[in-house]
Amino acid sequence: MRILVHDYSGHPPQVRISRELSRLGHEVFYLYAKTNQTPSGNLTEETSKENIFHIVSIEGGTPLQKYNYFRRQLQEIAYSKPLIQAIKEVNPDVVVCSDTPLFPLNALRSYCLSAHIPFILWMMDIQSSSIRNWAGRHLPLLRSLVGLAVTKFEEYIVRKSDYVVLVSEDFRKTINRWKVSSDHLRVLPLWAPLDEISVRPKENEWARLHGLLHTINVIYAGTLGLSHAAHYFVEMAKRFAHRSDVKIVVITEGPNASYLMNEKKIKRLENLLVLPYQDYHTLPDVFGTADILTAVLNDEAADHSAPGKVLSHLCAGKPQLAIMPRRNLMSRIVLESGGGIVADPLNVGAVLSATERLIDDPDTRTKMGRSARSYAEHRFDIRRIGREFESIIMQPFASRKLNSQQAELQI
Repeated sequence: MRILVHDYSGHPPQVRISRELSRLGHEVFYLYAKTNQTPSGNLTEETSKENIFHIVSIEGGTPLQKYNYFRRQLQEIAYSKPLIQAIKEVNPDVVVCSDTPLFPLNALRSYCLSAHIPFILWMMDIQSSSIRNWAGRHLPLLRSLVGLAVTKFEEYIVRKSDYVVLVSEDFRKTINRWKVSSDHLRVLPLWAPLDEISVRPKENEWARLHGLLHTINVIYAGTLGLSHAAHYFVEMAKRFAHRSDVKIVVITEGPNASYLMNEKKIKRLENLLVLPYQDYHTLPDVFGTADILTAVLNDEAADHSAPGKVLSHLCAGKPQLAIMPRRNLMSRIVLESGGGIVADPLNVGAVLSATERLIDDPDTRTKMGRSARSYAEHRFDIRRIGREFESIIMQPFASRKLNSQQAELQI
């Protein structure tokens, strides 16, 4: 079968499952937006007698203005045209779409309908909730109108998809309210690429390059956007400014990176290190350098987002501090795995106390790191996940084929 997977951001789980589908004998085309500058997975094309895996980067002009909301919307709408053209060239048997903004998502769904291609929506989050929260902060007088419009738009897309895959049971309440048929719905928990994120020693080239071999390193790596707050890292740096053995390392880009650099300068926080995004292939060494890995999610995003970085941290075998509401799926996973501590994002004091506890207790860090890796090894078997995902893909494809055959018989 010729499978097309479109993932706007190029995230590791989506790349990895595409490779696994290729290993299972399918010809797989993985498409992503080249202009969306964000941490991505292993975007290396592989073709052999057994595996046919193509990487296709969709060009879209200038880099995505992700922090300029209205300019971003125009860019995302314009992105639909090269995306549809690329899909026409591939002519797939089935399309899986993940982590894609609503306008190009609907354009892709509409094209698949007209071309009689089964369309599977793989929902990483509920986008309308995030946009509604943004409108509440920036367009308070229009929040209700914007919220209603975007919710109805996303509901329409979901209901018109041939099949919907959710990464969290937490999303089911909203999806049920949208009256999506249970026959066209499946929950497949998110995972991280265990075989790509290995446990690495702290003494590695990346740690040596950045002078982090002999310090206790609290590391955050990834996007700091609308659903994340950066001030925790400033507060951590202030709390441990008197300790030369502690470093707060934040690997990110965008406005929050600029904010952290400015705070570092103004407050003279020499223990705060801000770095740009690192190449995916260095990620195991980045995680290996960490004594504590951190994940952040604002309270308002807890019910519509599931930050996958938590799962990558488990693979790395390092303890993590999850600064996020306990009701979020990833908080529950951190606690279930025994691989870290969850701290309320609304309580900075609790965040700092949890950080201090981990910094001062190496035995607990070691125990949590082992528990984290053990959990990942038991849950993130890509062979099992690949077979399950393949069975999901086959359902709408088989259904379309059966309906077509029945129609031919009636004629």
